[in-house]
Amino acid sequence: KLGQKNERLQVEIAHRKAIEQRLETLAETDQLTGVYNRRKFDELMNLELRQEPRYHRGLSLAMLDIDHFKEVNDRHGHAVGDAVLQELARLIESTRREADSFFRVGGEEFCLITFASNGANLETACEKIRKAVTEHDFDKAGHLAISIGATQYQDGDDYDSLFKRADAALYKAKRTGRDRVVIV
Repeated sequence: KLGQKNERLQVEIAHRKAIEQRLETLAETDQLTGVYNRRKFDELMNLELRQEPRYHRGLSLAMLDIDHFKEVNDRHGHAVGDAVLQELARLIESTRREADSFFRVGGEEFCLITFASNGANLETACEKIRKAVTEHDFDKAGHLAISIGATQYQDGDDYDSLFKRADAALYKAKRTGRDRVVIV
């Protein structure tokens, strides 16, 4: 009887561990796209910001947004818009560097935590992603473009200052013609 109870207990423990793992995945993953969500972004960004002054790995933040995404939804419907977001997430996940972390932070806005030794390297990494999206033929929406705003960590940066600079760079990319990378 003791052996049976131990076996049932082990099955129960394994089941609970599987449930815990599923809950953790749900808590940090965007339901639609399958990439990390805003909650996970906040967690990892704060971790990287604490480590950057010590390790100097070239912490950088890129924000990207689909140009004229509202038109996709208006012209093709929200189901196609959702499919575009899913396809974009898969495309960027397959294009980004292994050390980069990719997140959906809201609507059609995404962030990439990346590492670059200088602004030129950051621009190269961002251009690779922008070009991959521009050249991709989205299943039901055709060719789309993205704008990317990016910035590198500066001494004294905190979450808000880094995020605001990347956001300002993204809006500059939008204001100056879209389908471009702006580094500030």
